[in-house]
Amino acid sequence: MHPPVPGQSSRQHDCDERFLVETSGKITLSDINETLKERGRQYGNFAEQAKINQAIKKAMADSPNYRLLCNDKREALDMIASKIGRILNGDPEHKDSWDDIAGYALLVADTLKPEQLRESKKMYSHPNGPGDE
Repeated sequence: MHPPVPGQSSRQHDCDERFLVETSGKITLSDINETLKERGRQYGNFAEQAKINQAIKKAMADSPNYRLLCNDKREALDMIASKIGRILNGDPEHKDSWDDIAGYALLVADTLKPEQLRESKKMYSHPNGPGDE
């Protein structure tokens, strides 16, 4: 059995594991098509979702601090952007998408040290904005 993917709900992980067991490693074209239909119902048309995702990712890449981020922060933001794209293009009530966003944010938050948080708060404080004490 495989461990769950970070941010993946236990329900989705169990479903994926059952799929692998039921097919005994033999995935058919019919299985793939059924999975794609289900994803389409949950997340909408893939080409439209990709358009939304890429627009969000471009906005992030064009921001002043993006180049300063380390790989784990960039990847978390990319994954969050994809989950946001799914929400905006598909079923906004699909809880797994929201759980995944929280999971990726938590993965980064858990790497931050208290002294980094204090310095970050000073560095990015803005009058009347987040971080303003």
